[in-house]
Amino acid sequence: MSEENKKVTPPPVDPKKMNLGPAPWYKKKETIIGFALVAVVLVGIIVGAVAFANFKVMDTLQTIAPQETYDYRLLNQSSEYIVNEDADIVLEPMDSQVIGKVKKDDIVWCENTAYVDETEALWGQLKNGWILLRDHEKNYASENVLREVESDGGELELEQPATTYEDPSLSAPEAGQLEGDQRVPYEAIYQDLSGNEWFQLENGEWLHREEGMKKIVAAPSSKKKEDAVQTDEETMEEGEEIPTEFIAKYTMKIRKEPNLDAERTGTIQENQTVVISELKDGDEESVWGKIVDGDWVCIQDKEYTYFERADEDEEADTPSAETEE
Repeated sequence: MSEENKKVTPPPVDPKKMNLGPAPWYKKKETIIGFALVAVVLVGIIVGAVAFANFKVMDTLQTIAPQETYDYRLLNQSSEYIVNEDADIVLEPMDSQVIGKVKKDDIVWCENTAYVDETEALWGQLKNGWILLRDHEKNYASENVLREVESDGGELELEQPATTYEDPSLSAPEAGQLEGDQRVPYEAIYQDLSGNEWFQLENGEWLHREEGMKKIVAAPSSKKKEDAVQTDEETMEEGEEIPTEFIAKYTMKIRKEPNLDAERTGTIQENQTVVISELKDGDEESVWGKIVDGDWVCIQDKEYTYFERADEDEEADTPSAETEE
């Protein structure tokens, strides 16, 4: 190449030194940051919308799905029960929220009872909640019935102060206080299924027998003890011919219908004679007797016999309650 041509040849192009003008808008830093922010906001909106939709769907499904709720009716009955197995305490009958526990063989006082017709469940109300007493499957707690062990009455000598109760249960409401170093007259002594002994005082209050009660002093009783009768342990069946008189072996409750869920209408004392006009089979292999006023008492169940037949000879010599003037 000639020297002349070398002088007119342009120098090599340096891209870094070239002035190409302003960058496109989509390549600007500000644009890229803006797109990123918009994307974040859109993702947040989508996530929130999906979560809200799921919540509404679940809420709708819960609204549409049938709720298994049951009504219960209060029976207005109070009694003491012996717990047959560990059980939960809940806020309300049929509730699933557990707030406490009771253990097997615990003795509990139920201030009230409630019955659920749909599940055939009987519930007992404690001071802090409810426990299941029985349902269509089995008994979870047994009512603590009383058996009279002494009916002549007498006096009890107290060594120290003692508490009396409205019912024969240490969990029942307190009725009053007795001072020590005194003698207290009583009408009868009862024993419950747990072996606890209770004195029925003349004013209707109950006193639990404890160590501080030194001895029992026999006293003349204004209450005449009925003559002993023979016990007939034969199984009673519905519809059979029965004697008209039965004698209570325990203090028993009178109910409006022949079942333990029926309303309580009264009480029959131990050794009291009642006229039974009809026998009827009940739940749990029980037999119920209809007394003269139309109400019912439990004659026996698979564990106990609560009434015994009166002796036929004694019945013939003794006027019945209907004919006695």
